Amino acid sequence: MSTTNRSFEDLGFTLALPRDSERVLAARAEDLARVASRLETIRGGEVQPNGEPALFLDLPYPDRSVLPAETVATIRAWAANLGLGGRLERLVAFGIGGSALGPRMLCEALGGERTSGVLFVDTIDPERLVPLWRGLELARSHFLFISKSGSTAETVAPYADSIRRLQAARLIPADHVTVVTGPKGYLRSEARRLGLTAFPVPEGVGGRWSVLSSVGLVPVAAAGIDIDSLLAGAREMDGALAGAPPAENPAARLAVLLHEHAVRHGRRILCAFVYSDPLAMLGDWVVQLAMESLGKPFTRSGRPADSGLTVLAARGTADQHSILQDLAQGHPDKVVLFVGPRRSREDLVLPEALPGTGAPAALAGASLARLLFACRAGTRESLEESGRPAFDLSFEEVSPRTLGGLIVFFEHVVALAAELFDVDAYDQPGVEDAKKRAIANLKRL
Repeated sequence: MSTTNRSFEDLGFTLALPRDSERVLAARAEDLARVASRLETIRGGEVQPNGEPALFLDLPYPDRSVLPAETVATIRAWAANLGLGGRLERLVAFGIGGSALGPRMLCEALGGERTSGVLFVDTIDPERLVPLWRGLELARSHFLFISKSGSTAETVAPYADSIRRLQAARLIPADHVTVVTGPKGYLRSEARRLGLTAFPVPEGVGGRWSVLSSVGLVPVAAAGIDIDSLLAGAREMDGALAGAPPAENPAARLAVLLHEHAVRHGRRILCAFVYSDPLAMLGDWVVQLAMESLGKPFTRSGRPADSGLTVLAARGTADQHSILQDLAQGHPDKVVLFVGPRRSREDLVLPEALPGTGAPAALAGASLARLLFACRAGTRESLEESGRPAFDLSFEEVSPRTLGGLIVFFEHVVALAAELFDVDAYDQPGVEDAKKRAIANLKRL
């Protein structure tokens, strides 16, 4: 590993730990070293029990085969030619799970110059789709279908509907449809049949690990977001974590502490409390990443697994007035991870003289960014005083670079936690079983 890698702190990130964490980490130094070495094995493309190598860590590197520089360049060119915000009014992106959560999270957090023209649809509920079709001008719309398998029912169904509508309107599907899919499956065959633009999903990258592949980059580039900075931030974080000694690796430290709280103290609920409205969907993305990766019935050797974290996504300050009572004084089965920037991209300063009487004096002349940060700090202090473990992950500001870093940080944490729980982080048999039953039920109904 190059000695030029910057540290986690040099990148502007800090991770504050609950009380007594250093004692726990010292006692589990061997686990810290073990999971760090395992991650290097994973980084080398070790084949997982499901038959796929865990290649998500290679995605930010354009000199590697998983997401080559040529693919990134093609994505940029496609986005430039799309004309969103000009002749094109709307890009409608259909996907489910990891094919929707990650891309939508990026667009909402980063707010590109054309974000308002990108609409994510992760439902097949006709109550949503029928009004959507009524409000679209087909000639000024483009449709993006994202599915690694190319056969996901919730994506194929609206695809078939869109092709029917385009052909009925005498529009050429190749001018209005793009797919992001794997090398096989229905959508890939449709791309060949109709001459659709198709971007690849690497075979070794599962849906929830794919946000930095074409799955996320295609809609994000269409929104006018700087995908090069996003990937650069991901590389920087990967280098910082890979280059850190195990005892100082913040991702490994967090993974070991979450495992400690879950297995030894029964705290199996993690609340991801995000104090940034643009970044609110980060919590939803972490929910899927952690719960699909860790919630497994058996270890990799076939024994019953003592694994899994239930993850709650919360938004500060709104959910201080929703779930905080339980976090602070309910059953002590929860750990809280506060996440947010130290600086807001926008701010609003209150008047020095507040109207009327009785307003809190501290609000006079205060900025809303300072108030938000004070609420976050106060909530964490209150939980700590109540004996409830609370972490705090902070960074300079929301930007493509920091968001790329956040994505890789959480991917490291979940991959390392899976090693501690001894489960396969890269399969999802419970999800696949439900998919098969859905199709079987559809045939019977």
